[in-house]
Amino acid sequence: MATFTTAMSNNLMEQLLPAYGQPRKRMPIWDEGQRMFLFDQHESPAGHLYYKGVRFGENVAIVEYVSQYYNCTYLNSLELYAYSGNRVELVQKRIYEKTFRNEAFIRSEAEGMVKDYLRGMAKIQKCVIPEEYLETNVRNMVENCYKSFLDRDYALPMQLIARQLEGK
Repeated sequence: MATFTTAMSNNLMEQLLPAYGQPRKRMPIWDEGQRMFLFDQHESPAGHLYYKGVRFGENVAIVEYVSQYYNCTYLNSLELYAYSGNRVELVQKRIYEKTFRNEAFIRSEAEGMVKDYLRGMAKIQKCVIPEEYLETNVRNMVENCYKSFLDRDYALPMQLIARQLEGK
């Protein structure tokens, strides 16, 4: 048992927060301020930062592609993924040009994407979803994506979903 405890305390901490010059274990970073996981961070030769931010909900995952130039942060694109069994499927993507990253804008765009997707699926199945019902449920789905990973009731199988989104 002592070796397991040692491995969990020393090796785990050294992998998560290594000393300068040592490689960090490759895993997503939880950013509590933005309420999303950060993947694929890299800096261009010009000094601009790029990253992919992912929010997981019970029904959908929202992926943001973000770039930072000097002191401005831009939203490059937004993707909506739906769960299908143990897989995630891209259901909608929007590309933006020189759009400042704004949390309210991202929420409204994500809600619009979910609504468009649900309306399309309802039309394919020849059923009608009342607009009030759609508004309430879509708002709750998107709000659920902003739940903190640090909350006790966060129970999504994030490791499985993250592996699939990492490759995209």
